[in-house]
Amino acid sequence: MWAGRRGRALKGLAPYGYMGEDKKLVLVPAETAVRREAFVLFLVQRRKGVVARMLHEKGYRTRSGTKFTDVHIDRMLRCSSAKGLY
Repeated sequence: MWAGRRGRALKGLAPYGYMGEDKKLVLVPAETAVRREAFVLFLVQRRKGVVARMLHEKGYRTRSGTKFTDVHIDRMLRCSSAKGLY
C-alpha cells in the first residue's frame, strides 16, 4: 500500500499550483492561475514548447524562478491533481 493511502506524508515537492500542508495538498492561488492558463493555451496551441514560450513571454516563471519548459508543461498536463485524484 502506498504511503499516501496510509496517511503518511508523501516525499518530494507538491505539484505546481499546490503546496503540502498538514498532509494535504492546498491550492496556491498565484500558481493555479498560471496552471489554468497553461491548460487553456495547450487546448489552443497543441504544442507544449509553444505553451512554455508563451508563458515565458507573459512573465511567468516556475517556483524556482526559471523559465517553463516543455517538460514542465507536460508534467502539469499529466498530473492527476488537476483531476482531483489526490
